[in-house]
Amino acid sequence: MSRVYSELARLTAHGLVTATGEGRGTTYTISDAGREALATRMRDSAPGFPVLKHPVALRLLLGHVVDSETTLAMLRDHVLALAKERDALLEVRESLRGNDAPGEAFRHPRASSRTGASTTSRTRAVSSAT
Repeated sequence: MSRVYSELARLTAHGLVTATGEGRGTTYTISDAGREALATRMRDSAPGFPVLKHPVALRLLLGHVVDSETTLAMLRDHVLALAKERDALLEVRESLRGNDAPGEAFRHPRASSRTGASTTSRTRAVSSAT
């Protein structure tokens, strides 16, 4: 059984989805309890970083299960978190300045912090534009 079907079986056992049909013809539908659990998670948990490749995009995709202000608040909080993450990466980058010449011990960590800061800046720009 694939991980998807294992997860659907777990969600069904918890009453979060209902299964109709059998075998390859099974259709899964989110239950009222599942919809409430999803709405609670959307409202009450931070999207965080790299648990999923794009957790904020997933939350925007599922934003219709909560009110629009909740989705917008999540997006605003994410933009602020990105700014803090970028600032922390830039601080690391600056702390390594002078020890990052070719052959120096901190060349690669400084380059990594520069790449991370650039990535968070781009993600923040896209999130702010939304």
